[in-house]
Amino acid sequence: MPAQINARVSPALAVEIEQYARGLGLSKSAYGALVYQWWMEQGCPPVCEEDREARESAEVLKIVKDPKRREGLLKQLSYARR
Repeated sequence: MPAQINARVSPALAVEIEQYARGLGLSKSAYGALVYQWWMEQGCPPVCEEDREARESAEVLKIVKDPKRREGLLKQLSYARR
């Protein structure tokens, strides 16, 4: 069974979504699902600067917690400083 996601958008964006959806004969929700699917097919790229920064921070935390990855990163950093 599909999961439901609700989103709040500006009135202007809601009008745009409704127009695109109507042009394809879809509901706003079905059009939104297409947008989510497209985003996933693109590899889930960050959607804004804050998203990119949060993902980089999360990746750094993974590296810091994993001794092998941390050692590899430290080697890369020391090589880059030469």
